[in-house]
Amino acid sequence: LTGSKVTGRVIDTNTGSAIRGATVQISGSYENGQAFKLNQTTADTGTFEFILDGKAQAELTAQKSGYETRSMTINISEKQIQVGDISLMQGN
Repeated sequence: LTGSKVTGRVIDTNTGSAIRGATVQISGSYENGQAFKLNQTTADTGTFEFILDGKAQAELTAQKSGYETRSMTINISEKQIQVGDISLMQGN
């Protein structure tokens, strides 16, 4: 398995609106033990996309100033991984 695409969108929990400029990080290790860490800033539509080199266990984290950080563990075992909407709640 090579070239797995991980996609999703970051949204505001209360409004459902896309969050532009959020930082999304994916990090973990491939089956061969090689570590990886990639960062991306969400587009105007709140979307992000990562291309990974193989099967992996990964931690996906989304954060933006003024919002609570959200993390999830994902298993990369297919060509297309859609994590869907990651909703961030506004912090106090």
